[in-house]
Amino acid sequence: MATYQITILLILIIFLLLFPLIRYYLIQKKISFRFWRSKETKSIELEQKLVEKEKQYQDIYETANSIIIRWNPDFIIYAINPYAEDFFSLKSKDVEGKDLVKDLFNVREEKINQMKSLLWNIFHLPDQFIRQEYEVYLKNNEPRTISWSNRIFRNTAGYPYEVLSIGNDITNRKMTEEKLKLAVEEAKSANKSKSIFFSKITHELRTPLHAVIGFSQILAKDPALP
Repeated sequence: MATYQITILLILIIFLLLFPLIRYYLIQKKISFRFWRSKETKSIELEQKLVEKEKQYQDIYETANSIIIRWNPDFIIYAINPYAEDFFSLKSKDVEGKDLVKDLFNVREEKINQMKSLLWNIFHLPDQFIRQEYEVYLKNNEPRTISWSNRIFRNTAGYPYEVLSIGNDITNRKMTEEKLKLAVEEAKSANKSKSIFFSKITHELRTPLHAVIGFSQILAKDPALP
């Protein structure tokens, strides 16, 4: 009986000695569990936000009234949005993996390298060429002037791997500007012609008037005249 009591006492002592350690272990596990749950919750929230952002981007991409093109530094097309499909009369699946300048912009063979040099400036001088204006050609070879805004995506090493180009057709605006410029030039020319005309008329009128005035002065000085 005494042995039994001693065993119980020893177990109790051991438990009392180990209790702080057990309590500390359980607290740490609880904290760790809470941290893991918090981390998991934040991860889920972040994933949800990313999904929402992606959906917003997709909605903008599909409904935007602008040309949107995704392409890489080798001028290979990744995709075009529905507005671009209508504008160029081409389906995205038909131009994916094809040359941006040749197959989408329909640039003539002799001008392809010139156009690519212009586009390559986006990578070398992004501050100067992040916005560009240049002509593209539709299927019927009709030229259209497009104003572009370009955004470069880079990898962790800093190398560009994709360009997002958003374009708006400004052909009609450019034509209006040219007409206004021509009208101003014509107005200036007409005003100059008017000035020359009045200068000549004034000269032509002034010459006989001087003769009349001179003759009148002579007559006024002659006392024999009434």
